[in-house]
Amino acid sequence: MNELLLLPAMNIRGIESGHVGGKASNTIQTEARASIDFRLVPNETPDSIKTLVERHIEAQGYTIVRDTPDAATRLKSPKIARVEWGAGYPPARTLLDLPLSREVAAIMAAAGHEPVRLPTVGGSIPMYLFQQPNDTPVIGPPDRQSRRQPARRRRNLRLQNLWDGIEIYAALFAGFGAGSQ
Repeated sequence: MNELLLLPAMNIRGIESGHVGGKASNTIQTEARASIDFRLVPNETPDSIKTLVERHIEAQGYTIVRDTPDAATRLKSPKIARVEWGAGYPPARTLLDLPLSREVAAIMAAAGHEPVRLPTVGGSIPMYLFQQPNDTPVIGPPDRQSRRQPARRRRNLRLQNLWDGIEIYAALFAGFGAGSQ
């Protein structure tokens, strides 16, 4: 299952069309909206994904517009997709066989916390900012029970995970560089 984190992915964050509850009606909706995001992998950029997605939309017979289409555009094109892009950011990965990666794993294991080694995580964490400008390796030790928790549940923390995290960080601060001297 962890291997899936290494693959590119598209996430549909939400879909909206029409109404429910007291505002619901049996009319045919003329518009629908979706919010999507992508997990990028090395050699992908936000711009390269935008190009691929827009090509796919056009291959389905849609005309892409950037603003709300006017009546003339609607008459000319029976299938319209309004596309708005956010800035996005590139992926970040740290090789697991780097000396830094091995040292962090060894310190964690010596402290009694066998690491789960992943070169990337599944969430939206702009680690690339810390890698700039020289592709500096970045390692993010765990700070909660699981990064796979939905956003609303991230506010919960099992107390033992807090203590484990404190032990891990203390071991890292105390042991960093000790093995390489």
